[in-house]
Amino acid sequence: MASPVEITLALAGLAALYIVIRRGAWRPRGLGWNHPSRSAAPRALPAQSLSLFIALAAALFGAQILGGVAGLALLQALAPPDTHDTVALAGAAALGAYLLGTLAAAFGWIALRRVLHANRASPNSELQTGLAIFPAGREPSIRALLKSAAWVLLAAIPLCTLASILTIQLARAAGISPPDELAHETLRVLVDAWLGGTAHTSTSQRLWSIVIALGAIVGAPVVEELIFRMGIQSGALAFCKRPAVAVALSTAIFVLVHVGPGTFAAAPDAAAPLQAQPAAQQAQPAGVFWTALPALAVLGWILGVTYERTRSVFVPILVHMGFNAVNLAGAVLLTAAGNSGPGTP
Repeated sequence: MASPVEITLALAGLAALYIVIRRGAWRPRGLGWNHPSRSAAPRALPAQSLSLFIALAAALFGAQILGGVAGLALLQALAPPDTHDTVALAGAAALGAYLLGTLAAAFGWIALRRVLHANRASPNSELQTGLAIFPAGREPSIRALLKSAAWVLLAAIPLCTLASILTIQLARAAGISPPDELAHETLRVLVDAWLGGTAHTSTSQRLWSIVIALGAIVGAPVVEELIFRMGIQSGALAFCKRPAVAVALSTAIFVLVHVGPGTFAAAPDAAAPLQAQPAAQQAQPAGVFWTALPALAVLGWILGVTYERTRSVFVPILVHMGFNAVNLAGAVLLTAAGNSGPGTP
């Protein structure tokens, strides 16, 4: 039986869904901001740019892995062995992955701009390639950038929540008991570090948890959006010339990378702090439970459509940052209130 909170959130999601469908904002074509112009046609990317975008995605993915390994190696080399707990290890890996990943993303974006715009055929070439800073059809200002991201975020949060609620309700109707635990392992670690109590959480663990939170809110959106939207999605568009197919492909890969060995496993005991649980559960790979996969698919589609409509990767980056921040804040508040929420992704 759905709780009053779930019913309220579901109604908000249905209202957002109606508005999105009514305005045609779900289609990855044109600007979508009531600004019809010469840029309203889908992005036109030359086929030879396919290798450039895929190379960017591969380089950023590799930099993220290398940074995570380096972070773990430095922690194990410099810190005493008794401090190598789950939170510290996750924090060191996140710090290394997102520091190196963000640095590589900045250099990759600059390098790609120089390569693709060495011989600019028209003033709109930045919009066509999706390398523009500011959204197409808007004045070049930080205010316009934030306004575009805010409108998308306002729709993304209730739509993703609706997907989570429907997934859980359908599972219950089919006789499947979905985990009541937070759907993302990172959220579980953070909530436990902040709400688990001083008996189980040290000052070091709380500091590392802040590092993990900053990585989730800032580092992950920057690196992931350049990998999935600018890299994979643009590469797919250069290959197939169909925006919807490109968005669908980037969304599918976005969901798949969040699937791990723990996705379909039983949820850990929500009542026991992380450090008090068996080592096998502490070592569960970071990822999401299956209840969050539909919400991730909705989020991936929204981010992909936003990228195609605005022609700026900075808009989906801001949306992703806001979504992760709201998700984390909601997880903490709902857990503190005794309710982990409707399958928080």
